Amino acid sequence: MDAQRWQWIQSLFHEAAAQPEAARHTFLAAACAEDAEAMIEVLSLLEEDVHKTSLLDRDMGQVARSLIGDAPRAWRSARWVLIASSNCSARGGWA
Repeated sequence: MDAQRWQWIQSLFHEAAAQPEAARHTFLAAACAEDAEAMIEVLSLLEEDVHKTSLLDRDMGQVARSLIGDAPRAWRSARWVLIASSNCSARGGWA
């Protein structure tokens, strides 16, 4: 999707979200009369917006905990050592 189309989709999303829920489908049908794919895209964005479970609705700490929070402590430590070691090697030793 190119930037111009994404901006249009975003604009439609915000306009539709401002409509009463009962009027959204009619609004989008008129706004997207020639582009059924755009209507489907906006409807899916509206549906996702209702759930408020998107990664975009969480802060960075919540995202990190959801990705590594259940990982065993040894795995997290081993990963940190690996990252630190690779940084050391890249610089030619500890600075």
